[in-house]
Amino acid sequence: MGVFPTFSGPMNRIVTKTSLDAVVYGFSFILAYWIRFDGKPPADYFQQVQFLLLLVIWIRLVTSYLFGVYRQVWSYVSLNDILTLGIATVVPSSVFILARLVLSSEQQIWRIALSIILIDWLLSFGGSTGVRLLARLWFERNESSPVNDLTKSASHRILLVGAGMTGILVAKEARKQKNLNWNVVGFVDDDPHKLNTMIHGLKVIGQTSDIPNLAQKHSLDRVIITISNASSKDIRRIVETCEAIPIPVKIVPSMFEILDDKVEIKKLRDVNIVDLLGRDVADFKGHSKNVKQYFYGKKVLITGAGGSIGSEICRQLHAFAPSELILLDNHENSLYEIDCELDAFQPKIIRKAEICDIRNTQRLSSLLHSYRPEIIFHAAANKHVPLLEHNNVEAVATNVQGTRTLLHLAEETDCERFVMLSTDKAVYPSSIMGACKRIAELMIQTSDSKKTSFSCVRFGNVLGSRGSVVPLFRSQIKRGGPLTITDRNATRFFMTIQEAAQLVIRATTLGSKGEIYVLDMGKPIKIFNLAQDMINLSGLSDDSIEICFTGLRPGEKLHEELVYPYEKVRPTIFPKIISVDPVEINYESFWQDLETFLEEYSLLPEDSFRKRLFHLVSSPVSSDVAPVSRGPLRIIKN
Repeated sequence: MGVFPTFSGPMNRIVTKTSLDAVVYGFSFILAYWIRFDGKPPADYFQQVQFLLLLVIWIRLVTSYLFGVYRQVWSYVSLNDILTLGIATVVPSSVFILARLVLSSEQQIWRIALSIILIDWLLSFGGSTGVRLLARLWFERNESSPVNDLTKSASHRILLVGAGMTGILVAKEARKQKNLNWNVVGFVDDDPHKLNTMIHGLKVIGQTSDIPNLAQKHSLDRVIITISNASSKDIRRIVETCEAIPIPVKIVPSMFEILDDKVEIKKLRDVNIVDLLGRDVADFKGHSKNVKQYFYGKKVLITGAGGSIGSEICRQLHAFAPSELILLDNHENSLYEIDCELDAFQPKIIRKAEICDIRNTQRLSSLLHSYRPEIIFHAAANKHVPLLEHNNVEAVATNVQGTRTLLHLAEETDCERFVMLSTDKAVYPSSIMGACKRIAELMIQTSDSKKTSFSCVRFGNVLGSRGSVVPLFRSQIKRGGPLTITDRNATRFFMTIQEAAQLVIRATTLGSKGEIYVLDMGKPIKIFNLAQDMINLSGLSDDSIEICFTGLRPGEKLHEELVYPYEKVRPTIFPKIISVDPVEINYESFWQDLETFLEEYSLLPEDSFRKRLFHLVSSPVSSDVAPVSRGPLRIIKN
């Protein structure tokens, strides 16, 4: 048994802590007199010590209890705990000073000298802090042996990349979990000021460029990236270095992924394609408070709530405490899954799951008039480009006419904000899907409602969404290949599902007059390079699995764009989000042609259908068109 025995119940632990503090406080009070008088206190002061000792101890213990000092867990004592302890010990000393000032000289027995009060506080605070630090050290040494003391027979020799707080947390976890048999040989860090320093008992033995030499010198079995804010460029460089050795590499999830802010060994994961995305993910956390205030207590409806982005919007909205969420989707299973997930996550928020196709005007009207949402996220859409090329009527029915009906109903039911999800395929569209989305954008931009603020969000491909290239490549790799790519030089803009949802949610709090919001997504990524990265991350080499080039499919482009050259862009309060002002279009011509087309499109032959659809996209916009007033939304009956 050690100096700090373990007790079974909370009361026993409090008794132990208060007993240790009582000894410290008593000894500090006596020692203060001894120091003040060089070990020879006068008789009257000696009498004062005897008279006040128990009272001083009692006052300090009661004050510490009231400040919650004894609810602290000594094995995890932190700087905040020490600060609380400091305040708890200052308060009694302040009381002693006040007593010194108000009591008369006739009450000398109660009046403690100011110098003694100061010395007593320093000793009490220092002694109680020391006891807690010793307790923490004792607990840590008895729960696990130090990393460097692991036997040479340890099965895993580990190098940590990043000597920051996350790296320290991983090192501490490695100490606790002796069953891992980890021998952490040290840190590498590119900060030159950290080189050769000792951090938490481990030495910073080099920089990331030294990993190959260190791997050979220390016979490394694994490298763990513990840089919580590492850029994709840095992660790619480290991964490529480790692959060349070769040596396995894992990564600690970002703090955004670790909800309890605790890094655990079991949460280490393989480096995935999102880590190698090639661009830094936009950080919106600094504005979370204002965004939460915007959604707090609001009634929100999400169309396409069961889809990849729609469901993520639902998840993130829960953190902003809306009064009610209305989940709308025509796919029963997807709707059921997100509804069950949200119920487990935050059951207190009122939530309604409604099966509805946005093309069903009567059903949609009934729901919106019944719920009267204050904010609408329109994520429902048909999105698969090749599929919609020969299902063009369905594409228009959902992406154009369904959106048009929803726009009208939003205004009719006094909705405050309406945000539609668009795509980079709406810029110079070459596909039915892209043309439909561009028409929907133009409908948003030509709205002039006094009740509802309309805007839309335009972004590129979403990694991991249903039907996207990443799940396709993953399944093809699992089958042993080949990986199918349209063209070696094809590029796309990519973002994560979480980032796309953040962009949409934050854009809702911005403009109100038909703006389009676009994320600055950096440089486009080659699909061929993406395929190679996924092959390598799967532990395979480029020559072990075949990559086939199939040629561009109908409606597909070699490269996508995020904005038109004539669109005026400006920054917003959110980093990396830009605003595209409404274009100057011939309003009357656009709406007249659109109304005529929507009355006839289902009966048109394919050639005529495509010609008239793309005429709607190209005819309204011209650099020499003068600004025109925008008219009110008009309903188009099915």
